Amino acid sequence: MITGLIHYPLLIVHYTLKAMQELIIFLVFASALAYLGRRIYRSFSKKQAGCGKGCGCAADAKATLLPTEK
Repeated sequence: MITGLIHYPLLIVHYTLKAMQELIIFLVFASALAYLGRRIYRSFSKKQAGCGKGCGCAADAKATLLPTEK
C-alpha cells in the first residue's frame, strides 16, 4: 500500500513530461506546416516580375525595361 503512494507522484511527473513532449512535437510540426504553406502561398500569389529569388531586384518598373538602341 505504501509503495503505491510513493509511485503516485512519479506517475504524475511522468505523464506531465510525456504531455509536454507531445505538445512540443506538435508545435514543431505545426510550425513546419505553416512555413511550407506560407512558401506555397507566396509562390502562387506573386504578381510582380523579377528574378524569382524574392529579392525585389526587378520589382521596379524601370529595371524591367531594356534600353532601346537607335
